Amino acid sequence: MQSNQMFQDDLLNSLTNPNWTKNNEEAVKEQAFYDGFQKGLDASQNAVREYFSKNLKHATKITEKMIKEFKVIDFDCESVLLKIHNIDSFELLLIVNKNHFLSESRKSAYKILREIKKKHNNIEFNIDFLIMPNGDSINRDLIKAEGFNLRYEPKSR
Repeated sequence: MQSNQMFQDDLLNSLTNPNWTKNNEEAVKEQAFYDGFQKGLDASQNAVREYFSKNLKHATKITEKMIKEFKVIDFDCESVLLKIHNIDSFELLLIVNKNHFLSESRKSAYKILREIKKKHNNIEFNIDFLIMPNGDSINRDLIKAEGFNLRYEPKSR
């Protein structure tokens, strides 16, 4: 875009006042400024991308560990959906079988989730959990509209 702008400026100068032109030194300084700005912008975008990627991987590891711990207490998730609030805040929706949701193992599941939050939530990373029973009345479109667009799929499938 900058080169287009420079072309337009040169064209305008040549049409309106051919006696006045930018000196070469000024054009070089402008290009150097633009190149430096672009490098800084790219570095900033890469830093944000790496930070988000690190946190997303962390959320995935937590999800995998949670699923393993839930299997031990016989509290199987039928579906795990992820909602990304921002680059460091995530929310998991755990959809479980209605019988599991109503069982005593639900208390143990909430205890596991509290321990996970206590261990992992800090100023750089935050994860929250919602548990809901599966049933005929679940409207998947509303769940998606709420922002739970990503579904966890184990690597072993």
